[in-house]
Parts: sequence; structure tokens; C-alpha cells
Amino acid sequence: MKNLYAISGVTGMTGSELSCQFVTQDHKVIGFDNFFISSINTVKDIVDNPSFIFYNYDINCVVQMDEVCEKANTQKVECDGRLVVINCVNVVHTKHFYEVESTCHTNVFAMKGFLERVIAIGTDTYINCSTSEVYSMQSWNDNGDVLESDYLARSFNVA
Repeated sequence: MKNLYAISGVTGMTGSELSCQFVTQDHKVIGFDNFFISSINTVKDIVDNPSFIFYNYDINCVVQMDEVCEKANTQKVECDGRLVVINCVNVVHTKHFYEVESTCHTNVFAMKGFLERVIAIGTDTYINCSTSEVYSMQSWNDNGDVLESDYLARSFNVA
């Protein structure tokens, strides 16, 4: 069974790993990311694969989200499996958390709009996940990089 996966935050830690596994298993992936804390390098091994459709889009842009959902709606006809939406968009990082309007727009309005769109196109499964909770208040370092081990290594004194 060939499924269609629509993944937001597709170049982040969770989204990129899932995408690589799904494409390797002959599923189709439509993904988008705005490169807030990641880069296209995380999906470089599949970016040219015809089963991977990538958009440099932001969940805050209504027109872009309409396009992603329209693409998912048309592509699901070609898949004989299910449409699974996996929302890996990070909440607004803690460095920006105190920009109240931006935080509210992304974490409430944009996320609500995205969820409404994927329900409207008949999504079979919706999974909301984000690694931002892992990093907690240590999620932004002086270089602007976030590493999976940053917070955990400091918290537990692991080398």
C-alpha cells in the first residue's frame, strides 16, 4: 500500500528522518519548511526523488498552505493508501517566544488554519509532533544552531 504523507517542518529533525524513511519505502511525501532552524541539507538524499515534493513555505502564509493542501488533495488520488499529515512545525522558538503577536499567530492561528485545511481535504490521520519540547528554554544557542543533544547533554552532564 502506497501512502501519501504531508509533512510540515520537513527539514527539521523529525520531519527529515520520517521523509527519508517513507520515500525509501516507496511512499510519496509532500513536505514544506521555512528553514527557521534547518536547511535543505537534511533531505539532500531525497530532494531529487520524484516521490518527494518539497516547498520552501511558511505555515503562516495562507496562500502557501492552500497550495500545499491542494497538492496533497490531488496527489492522494494517485496513492492507493492513506493520506497522513504529520505536523512537525516547531512552536515559535523560545528566543522569539516573547514576541507575543508572532507567537500567537504561529502557534494558534496558523496551526488552527492548517488543521482545518487538512481536515477539509479528507486526511485519514493527523499527527502533531514537535521536538521543540525537548529543547525547552535551552533551545537557542549563541550561534543560532540547535542540536538534538544540546539540552539533554547539559541537563544530564552527558559527554
